[in-house]
Amino acid sequence: MKLFHNILPPDEWKLPVIVLTGCIAGLIFFLFYISKAHSYLSDNPETCVNCHIMAPQYATWNHSSHRETANCNDCH
Repeated sequence: MKLFHNILPPDEWKLPVIVLTGCIAGLIFFLFYISKAHSYLSDNPETCVNCHIMAPQYATWNHSSHRETANCNDCH
């Protein structure tokens, strides 16, 4: 218990540490959302078009017979 007590910040630092931690967590979640990083956690083939120059390849795949049987994650 003494080790845990030594890790905690002094009382006058508690509020600034909580606010700073909240700001950092909020910034991380905001950047995660704004960069569409959540789309990379799915199997949606439209994800490839987010940042890569994949529009022609995506259009070709989307109009081919492979669209019904395979998505990008099956091969890549």
